[in-house]
Amino acid sequence: MSDHVSYDKIISMDKIPQPSNKTNLLGDILIQKNLITKEQLEIGLNEHRKTGNFLGTALIKLGLIKEEELYPVISKQIGIPYCNLKNFNIICMPLQGYAGKI
Repeated sequence: MSDHVSYDKIISMDKIPQPSNKTNLLGDILIQKNLITKEQLEIGLNEHRKTGNFLGTALIKLGLIKEEELYPVISKQIGIPYCNLKNFNIICMPLQGYAGKI
């Protein structure tokens, strides 16, 4: 008997968000949402080609878009939920038995 377990039996694929079949280009989405202009996209694409950075990284480094604007767009584009952890109060507590050892 095999110990192999198929992941599709563990995780139902219909519960995982899937990107749309028609994937729009990031630059086009940003323009449609009025987050950047066509001219800003061209500037970002030139920086992307010059540095090899992702387009989003280039746009952020150039100051053309903020991370808080970009990440939800990428999330929706690829079908993965976005959660900005800046909105949560995270309390760090030492693990029992490890206090003072870390």
